[in-house]
Amino acid sequence: VSSGHASVPIHDVYSIDEIQQAHADMEEGKASGKLVVVT
Repeated sequence: VSSGHASVPIHDVYSIDEIQQAHADMEEGKASGKLVVVT
C-alpha cells in the first residue's frame, strides 16, 4: 500500500441478475474476498 498499489482478492463476479445469490454468499460467509457486481 505504501507504494501506491493494493491487491484486493476477488471472490466472484456476479451479474446484476445474480445479486440475490451474491448477497446470500456474503451472508453465509462463503465469500473469502470481494464480491463484484457487473451492471
